Amino acid sequence: MKYLSIILLSFLIIGGFHSCSTDVDINAPWKDITVVYGLLNQNDTIHYIKVDKAFLGDASAYEMAAISDSVNYQNILVKVYKIKTSNGISDTIKTYLFKDTVMNKDDGVFATDNNIIYYNTEALITTSEASNIDNYTFGLQIHIPKYDKDVTGSTKLISKLLVDKPNSYEPTINLMGINGYDVKWTSTEGARLYQLTLRFHYYELTATDTTEHYIEYPMSTKISQTELGDEKMTQNINGRTFFQYMAAHIEEDNNIIKRIVKQDCLDFNFVVGATDLNTYIEVSSPSNGIVQEKPAYTNINNGIGLFSSRFNKSVLGKELDQKTIDSLAVNNMTKKLKFVNYQKTIDFWANINAGN
Repeated sequence: MKYLSIILLSFLIIGGFHSCSTDVDINAPWKDITVVYGLLNQNDTIHYIKVDKAFLGDASAYEMAAISDSVNYQNILVKVYKIKTSNGISDTIKTYLFKDTVMNKDDGVFATDNNIIYYNTEALITTSEASNIDNYTFGLQIHIPKYDKDVTGSTKLISKLLVDKPNSYEPTINLMGINGYDVKWTSTEGARLYQLTLRFHYYELTATDTTEHYIEYPMSTKISQTELGDEKMTQNINGRTFFQYMAAHIEEDNNIIKRIVKQDCLDFNFVVGATDLNTYIEVSSPSNGIVQEKPAYTNINNGIGLFSSRFNKSVLGKELDQKTIDSLAVNNMTKKLKFVNYQKTIDFWANINAGN
């Protein structure tokens, strides 16, 4: 009996724009099947594309997955082309050659000894191109000499994210209001998924040392109604829920004398995902109905997988207000963490700023 297995890489769950399909028959008569996952972000300094293959053999799929030769191609060519469209004419203006490297991988079913990934460190968009980013499309081409086969895909980059709140007019953030705090933004054309993560910075003081730490608080994913953009979106932060998370993820430590909230302690980090990422998640999520089987999803030509883009934006260094810091110090959920109140926090930073 033959076994066929497809490599799925959860760390690159992404989507794309063109040539999409939700009709993939992985039980068809065997042929070489290329599995591709790539995610472009113009803010990244290094870009990765993962290329694997489906494999066929007489052993168990679990046995074959543990052999790197079963999942890796040899001597393939991975390129991305930057295509500019102006006045209805498209031209390839730059080619990015992706080199192969071996990346560390956690132990699991699939081989860890030769986890090959392809990378490039060149900028996708220059400063002069940024204002017209919608004019550019990025085409993927993977050439596999053994089968004389080309696997392709394409995506546009997500251009921006307009954050309406927090803004420069708010001197401090109050998480302990009756209705919590509402983060607000305007959706971006070509994107559907929005993930907000708060990063909270603080200091720990022991008898001998002062060290800076942070904790990240991931919010639930929000989905825009359409990919057209200009939709007003809101994410509510409930202060008590935030405190519960802190209490569960910051350890009590008898060696710590006190903890101090950093002056500019709160970062709002957004990740925006392209439209097809939403489709991929909808197709891949478990079914609530009687019929559990769902079709696979791909936007790769002559293969399967996903090639798309994401975008990240941060609003950094916002301060918490007095009510929130005082609540953090005395609230039953967090008082065991030894955060000091607002006045002691202000006094601490006044001494630091004065050079004491």
